Amino acid sequence: MLDFFSANPSKTALIVPRQSPGSPFLGSSFTRMGLHASTVFNGTLYIDGGEVSWHADSSNTSFTEVPNNSTLSIDLSQSWSPLTVNIDTIGKPNNAPTLNYAALWAAEDSFYSWAGHVSFALLNAAGRDPQNSIWQFKNGEWLPVPTGSGFSNLSRPASGNSAYGNGMGYYLGGYDSEAYLSISDNPTPLPGLITYNMSTNTWANTSSTGYSPGRISFFGGMEYVPIFGQDGLLLVFGGDQSNATSWDQSAENEQSFSKINIYDPTTGNWYEQQTTGNIPPAAELFCKIGTQSNQGTYEIFMYGGHNDAYMNPVATANSSAQAQQSQFNQVYILSLPGFVWFKSNDSSAEARTAHTCELIGNRQMISIGGLNPSKSQRVNFAVSGVDSNPQGLGIFDMVDLKWTNTYDANAAAYEVPNVVREWYSNPASTSSVQWSSTQLESLFAIQSSANPPTTSPAPSSAPTASATNTGAIVGGIVGGIACLSLLSVLAWVLVRRHRRNRYRAFREATTEPRSHFKAEMPCSSPVKQMLDSRMLRQELGDAQLLELEALYHVRDRGPEELSSN
Repeated sequence: MLDFFSANPSKTALIVPRQSPGSPFLGSSFTRMGLHASTVFNGTLYIDGGEVSWHADSSNTSFTEVPNNSTLSIDLSQSWSPLTVNIDTIGKPNNAPTLNYAALWAAEDSFYSWAGHVSFALLNAAGRDPQNSIWQFKNGEWLPVPTGSGFSNLSRPASGNSAYGNGMGYYLGGYDSEAYLSISDNPTPLPGLITYNMSTNTWANTSSTGYSPGRISFFGGMEYVPIFGQDGLLLVFGGDQSNATSWDQSAENEQSFSKINIYDPTTGNWYEQQTTGNIPPAAELFCKIGTQSNQGTYEIFMYGGHNDAYMNPVATANSSAQAQQSQFNQVYILSLPGFVWFKSNDSSAEARTAHTCELIGNRQMISIGGLNPSKSQRVNFAVSGVDSNPQGLGIFDMVDLKWTNTYDANAAAYEVPNVVREWYSNPASTSSVQWSSTQLESLFAIQSSANPPTTSPAPSSAPTASATNTGAIVGGIVGGIACLSLLSVLAWVLVRRHRRNRYRAFREATTEPRSHFKAEMPCSSPVKQMLDSRMLRQELGDAQLLELEALYHVRDRGPEELSSN
């Protein structure tokens, strides 16, 4: 059941009045916000929906908790501190929905809002549930989007997993929020992976059987990773699962972070991959963001959450579940393609759940709002107290792996944290990745055509088809992280040539050849530096140098690597 997110039943829920752009919203009386959605678009952080609480009197002994009917915004073009930053509000049309757990999909020229559940404070209230609709925020205002093909067949979901990538909005699982009329109701699970094509305004609901047969995902995370696969990949992790026909939320169904589910939008195939490293405890309602490094890796940062074992009313102060709860003030990092978890050593943050995170600037993660699951066995605004973060905003440096008190608009570009860098620099680490299938490994050897430009160009990944050794995949990454000796370069060349032939055979047997691979190594690669060095030219001679240069395409000869011998 979801009753631990109901509003304080002793309070009368009021709706925050619609406000004009630029009017102040949060101040010294602010206590908490949560259950909202957020996104970064065009240099501005936006926070929409959810619920907000603040002190209702000067004695600070009572509070008011209401749905947030406005869209909050924070300018990211200038540096600021959470204690003093101005949070503006943007008014919404009266018929625009105000929902918890909405999905915000940030596209190139606007962002969209869909899905979500009406505030639990308004359950049973007359006219409280708006119709199923999708809205677009463009040019500073909210506008309804005409319903496209396939939309009428959909119910509005809530508490599922959402992501945006390559012009598509994705939504997996959740429950039917339109049929959830009372806090005592059991939600109706919604199967399938919903996709929304923003360029054509068309919707589809495809089978998600490959994700987990007979199960529905909710309160987890879904991340679109643009740099692998032909058109990017979707990763699904954590959260809870329910039976596909009847809601059965329980601690036993919470998903371990020791496995990641992967969806290939190009083929519609699902995969499952095991992870290693410092694996987080099972959690739901955590926040996460992803970013690409300039060494060809992709890191997913995850913070907070809670688990149902802790929320169980029979839990005691000495239970292992409550002891485990203290870990939810940690930041964990999943690095790809190594599928290895790392944990930040900074435990100064407050444990929180039902919050969101966003990438702001070049290398900082902002945590927005959230409730404190450590305060009580029943998570709600009443028992969570005053947020330890000013205005509910916390800032984490993704390179130094530390919480800080300032947003730096001019921070240096993101680069791989040292702990991640050291892992990829160790050949024993990179050879330890055990792929679940050759097909999956091949997806992480492909540089995606959907990969957007970054502040620092990322090198392409080299094709491979070995199920027991990721040397060819992470070879370019290691080359960008640690200098390679001459012997390691030559050995890597021979191994890569052998595996390239195996990969070519695999690709020819399964799919049409792809022409979008980036075969060239980055200009800063140690391999290219060695090829350009006078010492290497004297050591190998012109004939062998020409062979190496042809193999690595350092003379911009084009992407012919897959067809070379």
